[in-house]
Amino acid sequence: MSRKPSQTAPVPDKALIASSFAASLSTYEKHAGVQLALAQKLLEMVCEYTDDVSWGRVLEVGCGTGWLAERLVASRMPEHLYLNDIASELCTYAVQRLHAAPCLVESLAGDIETLELPEKLQLVLSSSTLQWIEDLPTLFEHVYQSLLPGGIMAFSIFAPGTMGEITALSGRGLHYFHRPQLSAMLKDFTILAEETVRQRSYFPSLLALFRHIRNTGVGGLSRVHWTRASLSRFEKQYRDQFGTAEGLPVTWRAHFFVVEKSKGYLDEKSICCIGHRH
Repeated sequence: MSRKPSQTAPVPDKALIASSFAASLSTYEKHAGVQLALAQKLLEMVCEYTDDVSWGRVLEVGCGTGWLAERLVASRMPEHLYLNDIASELCTYAVQRLHAAPCLVESLAGDIETLELPEKLQLVLSSSTLQWIEDLPTLFEHVYQSLLPGGIMAFSIFAPGTMGEITALSGRGLHYFHRPQLSAMLKDFTILAEETVRQRSYFPSLLALFRHIRNTGVGGLSRVHWTRASLSRFEKQYRDQFGTAEGLPVTWRAHFFVVEKSKGYLDEKSICCIGHRH
């Protein structure tokens, strides 16, 4: 079930993704209203479907500027918080943001698909990041192995229809998974909650829309060089096909999942240890 490249869904360029998000460091939170709203909802779902206790070891995948991590610490103080992002600059910024937190905060910079995950995690959290992963089923397997029995993975991931207006006109866009596909990938977990939300943003012009994409770092799929003429043509097509009285719309859809590793699960290391007890 790993992602296959196609004409409309090229394999993401990880270096370009990292540089795009790193470049948005100073502008992200001002412009990423949709992403921050999704992160807040994810945190609320985590708190709703878990016991009201402090966390042990927690990993956030795609920590960005540390906005969600800061609120997690304020809500449920973890003992040890690992912050991952493909852009090392963002990891550094997020760790510094939490310098006063009375818990251990550790950077885990790099591509999460190639990193060794910490062991004995109690919570793995990820908001608006996993759509960039090339082999999501394998990542879920690695997370499962890294979680303690009863551990929680909670994530939001952009869904089919996201930025669909741009994809319809340009023929390019990320591959997004439907909820049943994600449920199948999570077969080893118990699904505690799942939900899909839809939102639209409006922009006065195509240039304003593209500035928004740049300022939030989500334009890391490919580099497109526009001329004044090609930009004008694209904007006319956009207005003709999708334009509204509020402006040029951009649709966002996101799936939410909160899943649990079985409390009765014993991994190979645990079995080995049990077998050697005297």
